[in-house]
Order: sequence, then C-alpha cells, then structure tokens
Amino acid sequence: MAVADLSLVYQRDYEANLRSLSQQRGSKLRQYVIERNAPDMHLWDRIGSMSVTARTAGGATADTAVALTRRRSKPSDFEVSNLVDPSNIAQAARDPRSDILREQANAIGRKFDDLIITAALGSTEDEAGAPTVFPVAQSVGSATQAFDFNFITSINEKFWSNNVPQDEPKIFVIRPNGAKKLLQLTQATSSDYVNAQALASRGMVENWLGYTWIVSNLLPNVVGAQYYYLAMTARAVGLHVTKDIWSRVSESTEKSYAWRIYSAFMAGATRIEDEHVVRAWVLES
Repeated sequence: MAVADLSLVYQRDYEANLRSLSQQRGSKLRQYVIERNAPDMHLWDRIGSMSVTARTAGGATADTAVALTRRRSKPSDFEVSNLVDPSNIAQAARDPRSDILREQANAIGRKFDDLIITAALGSTEDEAGAPTVFPVAQSVGSATQAFDFNFITSINEKFWSNNVPQDEPKIFVIRPNGAKKLLQLTQATSSDYVNAQALASRGMVENWLGYTWIVSNLLPNVVGAQYYYLAMTARAVGLHVTKDIWSRVSESTEKSYAWRIYSAFMAGATRIEDEHVVRAWVLES
C-alpha cells in the first residue's frame, strides 16, 4: 500500500478513535453547557424575566415588556501535534489504547474545559463587542473562606434567590483540595446522608446536595492558597464549535520520515446566564 494510502487509513482510524475517546474521557465539562455549531462569531440570545399582570375585563391586552439582549462568542484555533517513529505508527494511530491517542484526547479535553471555565468566570462581550465583567452579586466567599458545609449550602441559597429551579441540573467544579475537604465532611460521607456504596466505589460521592461534583486542576488561582471554585447549571455557558476535533496523519520529510500526528479544533465560549453561575472564593488548607 502506498504511503499516501496509508496516511488516509491512519488518519481515518485515528480521528474516529480520538473523537470517541474525547467524548468518553476527554472534557469533563463539555456535556454540561449549551453547544452550537456555527461559523465565525455566534450571538447568544438572552431573555429577561417576565411578569404576569391581572386581566381587566373589557380592557386592553397587557403588553408585558421583556428585555432581549445578546452576548457573542468568537472562535479560536487550537492544535496539538506529535512525531511518531515509523515502527510505531500503526499502534499509535490505529490502537484506541495508544499513549499518543490518549494524551492528545486528554489535552484537547483540558482545553475545552479551560474555555468553559474562563467563559463562566471571566468577562463576556455583548453583540457590539462591549465587555461585561463577572457580576459581583454572583460571587460568594472571601479570602478567608473555608470550604465547608455551611459555605456549600450558601451557594444553594444563591441559586434559589435567583429563582433557578431546584430541579435544574447543576455541577460544582472543585480542586483536589476541595475533594479532600468533602471527604472530611460528615454530611458528605455518612450513610445517613449519602449512598455509602458510591463513596466506596468512586472515592467520593459524585452527586450530593443537588450537584454533580467534578474535580479539575484548571480553576483560577486568586493569590496564594485562594482559588475560585465554580458552581453552575447547564444553561450558564454557551460553547460555540466552528470545527470539531479533526486529525491528519502523514510522513514528515523534514524529520527523517517520522510520522506526524496532528489534531486540532476551532471553538469559543461565553457566559449566557449570569444568574446560573456562582463563583465560590475559597481558601484552601
């Protein structure tokens, strides 16, 4: 089989395996956002709250005003590339268990998570490009705040105050130190509060207090041992994917004919619903 034909075979198999592995074990957060496929810049509609008025018999139909605004996301290009020795190319490009495949999937997944976290906790842009900083009202905690049971329930209170439905699926993204703190909380480990079998099999209770708990090392550092943790619903962030994960596999003539495995994607993200995000400022110890 010619080299050109081999390239197509390796490329097809590698891209299929990379997409599959990325969905299974890549991004931890991508499944918890609103995702759209669109070219170039994308505008996300935001509808303000509505109110119901009393009807007057024989009177004019009420015109209930509602605020309609938009936020925009702009895609960027991202890539990862590795050289593979000719003797190892078949295993690296076609075997779903290969180290190159696994590490590229993990790297791409981390970049998607970084885009989502940055969008959730950072500045956004309206449809004209004017910046909107993270709302102070959606920040809970302080430079001395411990990650404890009372603090976690105060974040629940913030969502309820924002009229976020209690049954709205929510995630809480914490660092490894936060996961350790959870294991020290009686309310998060006792069988009186949680399913002890989940704790024994997973090392932590992944669904507790209305949240799916996700451990990430990508959360932003404030200063020293202070970090921002993230609680949000699936309506909080919009992920704009212009071109999903794709790959190329070909011989690299400038590198002694080693095979280059190249993968890339094009995406952007923005925060859509401020009320559906809570920034948790904690001091780790």
